[in-house]
Amino acid sequence: MSRINTTNNGKIMATSAVPISIRASDVAAGVLAGEQVDIYWVIDSQNGELPIEPVMILGGITLLSFDGKNKNFGTDASLTVAVEETQVLHLLHATTHGRLVVVSAHV
Repeated sequence: MSRINTTNNGKIMATSAVPISIRASDVAAGVLAGEQVDIYWVIDSQNGELPIEPVMILGGITLLSFDGKNKNFGTDASLTVAVEETQVLHLLHATTHGRLVVVSAHV
C-alpha cells in the first residue's frame, strides 16, 4: 500500500505501510496508532563480543497500527508503520539481524 503525503515544507513524499513483527517488550508502553515513533536497531552482543551502539534507523515515523494485546515478555507484537518509500528496504534489512526497538517520539 502506497500513498502520497505532503510534508511541512511542501515536498511530496511517497510512503508505504510496512508491517513488522518485533518483541512485545521492545515497544514503548502506551504507544497508540497515529503517534510518531522512532525505530532503533539493536545488536545484542554474544560470546564476549564488544557491544555495538544502537542506531536510530527511522525517526518521527507514523505508527499506523499496533497489536499489543499480548504484551508479555517473550511474545511478538505486530505493528505497521508509514515509511518513506526510499527507506522501506533499509527497515526490512534491519529486521534480518539484531532486533528493533520502538520508542515513543513524544512523551
